[in-house]
Amino acid sequence: MKKQSSFRVMSRVVSLRCGLFAGMCLAVTYGALSSPRLFAQSQAIDGNIEGYVRALDGSNLSSAQIRVTNTQTGLKREAISDDEGYFRVQILPPGTYSVSISKDGFASQQQDGIMLAAGQAQTLRIALAVGSVATSVEVTAEMPVIETARTNAYNNIYGSREVPNIPVPGRSFLDLFVVNPIVNAPPLSTGGSGTGTPSVSFGGLGFRQMNVDGVSNNVQGGARNLVISEDALSEVQVVTNYSAEFGRQAALMLNALSKSGSNDLHMSGFLFARNKALSERPFLLSSTTPTPQFSRYNYGGTASGPLRRNKAFLFGSYERWQQDAPQVSTFGGATQSAVAAQLGIAPADIASFNGSFRAHTLTLKGDVQLNESNRLTLRYNYYRDRESPLGSGQITRQVASRFDENPQSGTLQLVTTLGANKLNEFRFLGIKRDISNGVISPLTPQITISGIGSYNGNQDGTFSSYESGYQFVDNFTWNLGNHSLKAGVELLPNSFRERTRNLNGTFTFTGLSASGTRGSVTPLQQAVNALNNVVDPSTGLPYTYTQYTRATGNEFTTSQVLAQGYFVQDDWRVNSRLKLTYGLRYELFLRPSGALNPAYPATGTIPQDMNNFAPRVALAFDPFGDGKTVLRGGYGIYYNTTVAQTFNTFRRGNGLAVRNLTVTPTQTGAPAFTTGPVSTSGAAALLPSDLYVYASEFQDPMVHSYFATVEHQLMSGQSLSLSYFGNRAKNLPYTIPSNLAVVGTAPNGGPLYGGTKNRPNAAFGNIYTANSNGYQNYNGFVAMLTQRARWGLSFQAAYNYQNVRGLSYLNGSSAFTNFGVLNTPSNPANPSQDAGPGDFSQPHRVTFTAVYDTHYSLASRRMQELVNGWTISSRIVGQSGLPFNPLTGSDNNGDLIFNDRPVGYGYNSFRLPSYIEADFRIARDFHIHDRNTIQLIGEVFNAPNRLNVTGVNRTFGSGPTANATFNTPTSAETARQFQLGIRFNR
Repeated sequence: MKKQSSFRVMSRVVSLRCGLFAGMCLAVTYGALSSPRLFAQSQAIDGNIEGYVRALDGSNLSSAQIRVTNTQTGLKREAISDDEGYFRVQILPPGTYSVSISKDGFASQQQDGIMLAAGQAQTLRIALAVGSVATSVEVTAEMPVIETARTNAYNNIYGSREVPNIPVPGRSFLDLFVVNPIVNAPPLSTGGSGTGTPSVSFGGLGFRQMNVDGVSNNVQGGARNLVISEDALSEVQVVTNYSAEFGRQAALMLNALSKSGSNDLHMSGFLFARNKALSERPFLLSSTTPTPQFSRYNYGGTASGPLRRNKAFLFGSYERWQQDAPQVSTFGGATQSAVAAQLGIAPADIASFNGSFRAHTLTLKGDVQLNESNRLTLRYNYYRDRESPLGSGQITRQVASRFDENPQSGTLQLVTTLGANKLNEFRFLGIKRDISNGVISPLTPQITISGIGSYNGNQDGTFSSYESGYQFVDNFTWNLGNHSLKAGVELLPNSFRERTRNLNGTFTFTGLSASGTRGSVTPLQQAVNALNNVVDPSTGLPYTYTQYTRATGNEFTTSQVLAQGYFVQDDWRVNSRLKLTYGLRYELFLRPSGALNPAYPATGTIPQDMNNFAPRVALAFDPFGDGKTVLRGGYGIYYNTTVAQTFNTFRRGNGLAVRNLTVTPTQTGAPAFTTGPVSTSGAAALLPSDLYVYASEFQDPMVHSYFATVEHQLMSGQSLSLSYFGNRAKNLPYTIPSNLAVVGTAPNGGPLYGGTKNRPNAAFGNIYTANSNGYQNYNGFVAMLTQRARWGLSFQAAYNYQNVRGLSYLNGSSAFTNFGVLNTPSNPANPSQDAGPGDFSQPHRVTFTAVYDTHYSLASRRMQELVNGWTISSRIVGQSGLPFNPLTGSDNNGDLIFNDRPVGYGYNSFRLPSYIEADFRIARDFHIHDRNTIQLIGEVFNAPNRLNVTGVNRTFGSGPTANATFNTPTSAETARQFQLGIRFNR
């Protein structure tokens, strides 16, 4: 209670600073009223329609009346053109619009079919003919393929055409983020549940913000909170180099928008099925193991319509996932059966074991036009997931854990128009997520054998966590001629409660070097000898483990954080060819207090970073004034929050709340090796604990990001863009272990430490200090060819080249929870030895998505009916493999951390094999009566049945030559699977 009250005290202290900044925001906004400078950008979940009204001779038409109408919901908004003929209508929900323009002395005009997506700024160029207002011209607007009004570098959208048609094996919108051209990603998941968090990165960093309907879907900062049915979404988009309106993450923003109801009644139902007969044999399965059973079913439906025409609308969606799939164990490698027999592992716990997946999701959304000035949107989401057991690779069934979760959220958006030129948008989110990871043997320790894998139990036992949070966003917009001024605030308090990890402990076997008359002993033989109580002739004692780690003490820890953001910005339409955006954001990521151990005062302090000012500027220039070419460029500073889960590690790692033990078998009080529960009573209770503390100068990760883009329309509906992206990241975190005695020189040329012996501070074990001295440099080039639907074909083809180098320690998936804080250098005395390719470095990446509808006019009506009504779509990804570190499998420098590399090999000096994924879908529509359609669907995932490796044996060994099993595959993506589906639409 004392620690959490300290958090509240800190909140009050910071509130004064926040108040001063809010005052600054108002002052800057006021100053902007008399100065043609400042900055704004498109909204999170809405779009803008703007343009110029001219006479046929090109002269500006001021005071023209503009009315914008959503043709699906009847929403109406109005504007008046200024002296330059310019008008702007903002915060419009995505949809199809009609724009009518009228002015005395000129014939009125109406443009229909204007498609607007989230974050888009559609620019119209309108020419009115002289004549009577009663004379009206009606045209179907041809949407420009180039967004000349958008200033951020990248805003890729998959809309209502792509979302339901691009084949994604998990039927999760998260899959659509992974195939996006701008991102880098590990191999796409075509197995498992398919509803996990996408491991995507941009700019060489694993930071990303995930939003659904403009509010966060990862409030804790790491994994996604909830899953929404693909059928409940209208569009997904990936945004980079965003404006001052957005923050909390330093790289990538992933947006998804749920569907809304309209004046038309719509219903749908669907069923998708896969099974063993439609699937190839899983990769890496032992040749002696029978092909396991497999089945997967997805079914559900949607319904939407008006509660009151043009006023209130409702949308609902439900989807069920049901799967039984093999989890492939590569424990022991090619000699798995023999290894298992030596260790006494039952055949049912290796090779393959069934993993079940049962989940469902519910979405309810209401949109209400309260009156002419207020529009309200409410959404509720529920997701329930049960998976057991989950885990493939170098583990047995005892290590695999369940995954049970129950996230749910409620959101609100209120848009208020205040007169003709002022808008206010308020968004709210309340969300919670509880997770439980049960295991077969909840009390037995995990046993890890270098190069072989892990078995016997799970070090965490039954792990569980609970996170909850709220988000408040309020943005005020003031349109003044060719300026759109915006100021806003974002508050996101959240907490994370989790069970302490490693409560069961881990015995590690790394092998023994030759000693006396005894030769060297492999890790496997060391473990077998220990199991059989064989005496080591060099010591006269039974063989035992190399190292044991365990946590004891408080079972649960909770941390609270408060992310705050304040911004001012302006969207300055300098003229019809140039738009300039610039602004300033201030971020404060309020951290919890430390947990003081009087014996080590640094445990009582978690420093606050109060200097996160983030200026951003960008421009869009139409050099020829024809809307067919745009040049974009910009620069900004971005900061990244640290998740609450990371602070739990430090607050419980004070040597009192939880004691983190790292011991060798000869240490007094070290437990005897056992496959059963381990006792840490008696002398073991007095063993020194590791500590986790922050350096006093610790700062939030900061990224300088800049870009330059040229985009050109090649033909109607087709564009080519060439983009350069650069990131310079600093303050990237990692930990340095200390309290180690130097006893010599290690093989890598650094200090050789004495392990648990002769510690400078005998009261503690390793003392891990979190620093923020990491850095990373990124240079990337993206070429993208986009074809909007034309002759039934739309596609996007892209090539992404990048170079990522630095000292980042992200180490793959761990970056998504702790952002590298808990990763340590291989040489604590010289971290720069680990400078090298970034963990997300993929030099080459090619993506291709396409949707093709058949529409042919043929002389034969029967032939026409036969060839039309088909939809063919695809997603194809080819990419370089991610880099990885070769490891000796031993603690060669005595720092008690098994991250040593063989001599002569640099950081990330090896790569996984390249990856190619090709998925296809073919569907056929059959119309029933006027509005009903039955669609039959066939899909194939991993069509070439290519072995796409996701993990390899990284144990190189301590010698100059790699072990025979080094770099051999230990896990792979799913083999080829066919899926059949049926859908009903009304």
